[in-house]
Amino acid sequence: LLSGLNRKLYQELEPGMFVTMLAAVLDPETGVMEFACAGHPSPLLRAPDGSVSELSEPGALPLGAMADTAFRAHTVTLAPGSCVLFYTDGLDEAHNDKKELYGKERIVKTLRDCNGGAQDALDALLAEVARFAGGEPQSDDLTLITLSRDRKKR
Repeated sequence: LLSGLNRKLYQELEPGMFVTMLAAVLDPETGVMEFACAGHPSPLLRAPDGSVSELSEPGALPLGAMADTAFRAHTVTLAPGSCVLFYTDGLDEAHNDKKELYGKERIVKTLRDCNGGAQDALDALLAEVARFAGGEPQSDDLTLITLSRDRKKR
């Protein structure tokens, strides 16, 4: 998917233009998620024990940057009670009146401190970044998608 889009965009975009993207497929029965990044921030996974990890290495090129870019697929199995955050760089690049960036460390801390599901994580992140920014205008798009796998019912 990403390689095909990349070839098309490389032909059609003006030089210097590009698109970031992340594509993911989830099997809700097994919790297996396959995904690939194209210049987009790596998803973050909060495990059931509260630990947070990055799901792929940063550095993948965006779509349209080079004609023949390969995009590495990653696979992870989401354990019951885990939560994944997909986000645009408008989250970690949000700034306060001192021009300090919100940064990945604050994202990780907020995810770690929130022990609820997808909606709880989303609410906590939006509240924390708004508190941090203190009314400063958003300088980039801010898109967050969270998903969680429910704990098994007995």
